[in-house]
Order: sequence, then C-alpha cells, then structure tokens
Amino acid sequence: MKINISDLTWDRFIYPRCNKSQKTITAYIEALSIGAKFPSIKIQKVFNYTDANGNKSMEAIIILDGIHRWSAFTEKGIKEIAARK
Repeated sequence: MKINISDLTWDRFIYPRCNKSQKTITAYIEALSIGAKFPSIKIQKVFNYTDANGNKSMEAIIILDGIHRWSAFTEKGIKEIAARK
C-alpha cells in the first residue's frame, strides 16, 4: 500500500536505532535520483498516542522500520511511500 509521508511519525523512543545516519539518507536520495526502487517501510497504527513532547493524538502511524528511506523520500520531496503493516 502507499501512504502519505506526512501521515507518518518517527518515535525515537521505540525505534531500534537511536540516531539517523545522514550519510545513509544522502545515499538513498542519490539512488532515488537515478530511479532506484526501495522495499516498503514497516508501520504500525497506534491509538491514544503520546509523543516524546507530551503531545497527544487519537491515533498515529508509527514507523517501525525504514526511517532512512522515509527521511530520503521526505528530503527528496516525494509525497508517498510504500508501506506494510
């Protein structure tokens, strides 16, 4: 399925890696520029979600795997990304 990039949330407290690698993101952006295809990111819908800043929402779609792909698509200006639950 395709999902809007802007609908996704990166929660660094539940993500297995603490930090994003800008080197990896830059490499993915370059690959996107020459037409590379990437696997789907893994997501999870969460209800009654509270982020690290204490902001609450009825639901959020959390990125479980694929933060570097999501970041590259975002920086490249791509509006949708393939995702799976």
